[in-house]
This record gives sequence, structure tokens and C-alpha cells, in this order.
Amino acid sequence: MKQYNPQEYWEKRLSDHFSLTGVGHKGFNERYNEYLYRSRVESLEYLLNKYGIQIQGKNVLDIGCGTGFWVDYFHQREANSICGVDITKISIAHLKNQYPQYSFYQMNIGEENIPGEHKFDIVTSFDVFHHILDDLQFQLGIRNMSKSLRNDGYAFISDRFVQMRTPFVKHCKYRGLDEYRKELQKNNLQIKDVIPVFFLLDDAFVPITGTIVLRLFPSLLFKLDQRLKKAKLSNGNGLKLLLAYKVD
Repeated sequence: MKQYNPQEYWEKRLSDHFSLTGVGHKGFNERYNEYLYRSRVESLEYLLNKYGIQIQGKNVLDIGCGTGFWVDYFHQREANSICGVDITKISIAHLKNQYPQYSFYQMNIGEENIPGEHKFDIVTSFDVFHHILDDLQFQLGIRNMSKSLRNDGYAFISDRFVQMRTPFVKHCKYRGLDEYRKELQKNNLQIKDVIPVFFLLDDAFVPITGTIVLRLFPSLLFKLDQRLKKAKLSNGNGLKLLLAYKVD
């Protein structure tokens, strides 16, 4: 079996589908992925509102900017500046053309330093770190995230935060919350909150035959997930959103 090469893998995915399907869940169609991203936005905005974090006027770094979904999100909310980094050429070329007023860099955050040390008020890394298989590169990625943040800045990370074996998914490595907490604390990042992103929308809760059924009812599952979020239940192995705070 061919060894996993992250740049080759993501270049191909985005070349085949430069869309939410390309950066989201490839087992679901575009409509289903739109609901997945709506749920991601809801979770982010819950934390922004809960902790009084403003986007307007802030300098934002998006790690793993992909097709630019979050770049557009922060642009629409009047961020002062936006920087995006991604491992793929296709992402950076597309976003430089679409948003010439912002900065974009092709790089691997687990190998290279992010431009702009201590520059950013907000750094996001959505669905990135579980695609870094090497533990040393994972640690360097966390360090780079922290170095790019100003003191008192905020970092948002999405992952399952549960150590899981995925023998049939060669491009993912899921790490537990304790491992994240250890690396974040080493780099002056204190966890403020961890909340669910998905419940029923997440394939972690679906039997093998369930994905076919799920594709038919994303709007219903989205509404059910909204209710489950309000109930403040645990989502087990489902995707979560972590908020961390940079301290001196």
C-alpha cells in the first residue's frame, strides 16, 4: 500500500472537488457537507458569543484554509486582516486570486514556521491536526500556532479529542484531550472550553449501512443536532470544538 503523503492526498482531493466535499466528508454529497459546515459555524459562533470574542477589526490566521470557507466567513465579518496557510498549491493559488487583499502561504505547519510571529488575535485550525500523523510534527504544529498568537489571543481547534484507532483511515490520527492539553500548556495555551460540533450528523454514531440513509435527511439531522447541543450532552467520539487562550 502506498504511504500516505499529505500534500499529494489533499492536492488530489481539491483538484477533484474544489468544494465543501473536497475539504469536508468525502463520503457525503455537497448538500450534506453544507449542513456539516452550518453546524461548524453554529458551534464557533456559540463560543464567540459566550466569551465575547469579536471578529471585526481582528487579525485572523486560518490554518488549513482549503477552499476558503473560513476565509470568507471572517471576511464577511470584517476582520482587519486574514492570513491563510495550506499544504496545497491549488488552495493558495485560488485564494490569492479570490482575495488579493489578504496573505496566503503554502506550507506544512508541522515542518515550517508560520509567518507573522505574535501577530494574530485569533488562530483557527479546523480539522487539521488529526491529519498530522507524526507526533513530532503535531507538537511543532501546536508550537507554531502558539507562536503566531498574541498574548491574550484565542485559538480554535476542531478534533474528536478522543484517542481512536482508525485502521481503515490511513490519513487520520485521533489524539485524546489529555495529549492536546499537555501540548497546549507547554506552549502557554490554556483550554477554556470544549463543545460538541456534531451528534447525529457525525459518522461516528452511524452504522456501516447508515450513510446511505443519512444522505437523504441532512436537514432533519441538523435540527436534531441543534436540540442536542442545547441540552449540553456529551457527543462521545463525535467532532468537538476547543477554545484555548494565550497567556504570558
